[in-house]
Amino acid sequence: THGISENRKKVIVLSIILIIIISYGLFFYLQSSIETNLRTQLFEKQERLQIESTLALSSHIGSDLDSIAARLQMLANSDLLQRGDFSSNETIELLDDTYRQINTLIPTSRLLLLNRDNLATINVTSSEGLRELYEGANLSYLDWVEQTEDSKEPVFSNAYQLIGLDEYRIVVSYPIINRFSGEYLGMI
Repeated sequence: THGISENRKKVIVLSIILIIIISYGLFFYLQSSIETNLRTQLFEKQERLQIESTLALSSHIGSDLDSIAARLQMLANSDLLQRGDFSSNETIELLDDTYRQINTLIPTSRLLLLNRDNLATINVTSSEGLRELYEGANLSYLDWVEQTEDSKEPVFSNAYQLIGLDEYRIVVSYPIINRFSGEYLGMI
């Protein structure tokens, strides 16, 4: 009988050890599984929030750009520009007014009027000292000028960074096409 009780003790001790090992194994497995599920859920939630935020931002920017393009179209179709008036005080006032409207929507550095030779004839900006900066400059070498003249369609340029500034800018250009003759007159 003494041998049976020793075997029993060994079985009991082995059973306890197995129960402890299995319990620790299950504990670590469940803990790892729960952590993985939590990370996945948090990542998916963050991803959804980021997508929603990006969609809202892109919708807002798209709306602003559509509004700017509509104002530029109205300006391009104005009687003054359709007649080829690219320098009178009336034209300057019209561009000033349009610039103020656009600048209330989105910060705008300037509004340029280019003639058919791509020479800047009017430069409207909020910085008085910079008004003459571009006037008379030939901007034919710029990609967005070439694209607008060639396509006779509005162009939204790629983002570019001005030297010395930490901000990126884009150009929205709009061609001025005579409504009756179809002749290219310049661009805004």
